[in-house]
Amino acid sequence: MIPSDFKQIYEENEKDHKLKIFLHTSSEGEEKTTTVSKVMAEWYVPVTPEQFIGFMNNIDEQLKAGDDVVEVIKPVLVMNETSDQVYILYYVSHKRDKGGNARDFLYMRHSAKVDTNSYADCFVSVEHKDYLITPNCHRCEYKIGGHTIKLVNSKGVEGRPVSHVRMYLELDFKTKMPAELAKSYFQAALVGYIEKSVERLRILHPSEDLL
Repeated sequence: MIPSDFKQIYEENEKDHKLKIFLHTSSEGEEKTTTVSKVMAEWYVPVTPEQFIGFMNNIDEQLKAGDDVVEVIKPVLVMNETSDQVYILYYVSHKRDKGGNARDFLYMRHSAKVDTNSYADCFVSVEHKDYLITPNCHRCEYKIGGHTIKLVNSKGVEGRPVSHVRMYLELDFKTKMPAELAKSYFQAALVGYIEKSVERLRILHPSEDLL
């Protein structure tokens, strides 16, 4: 169920991933000087939930799938890792945009197996003594975020499994961003990421029918 105050900003009807994106933006702070964006999205991937989570935890693959503004993705700390779950502290930095602003993120991400056919992750911004906020970079805040990944077909088209991904995200840019700019940013970032991800996943996990 999509809340009534979310606006649909994208829907893919032709490609197999069937991406849908919904967005809600608001101005917060005492003087309404910062933009908080809430994003809901859903799409399909041609792999199992376990394979998708493995892809999400692979730094090299995330850099290949990410947009050109991503400069660094660094796992600062890995904790409580087992075959079914892991906690990872990430530092991510973006290059300066056209307005001369650089952004960075510091967040803890927990991914875990839910049941035989499902995985999930969640993430939230944190503080760390070795990664302090610097004056020449906006430290954005993930207020909350996460994915659920559920297998919907163990052997679909081309013999590939198909999983359904749902994402929720609340992001505080720590600066004012017009609603139309936020819409353009999330649409471009998510569409680009999903399409590159699907391409990489097909390469990493070939169809059984093509082996």
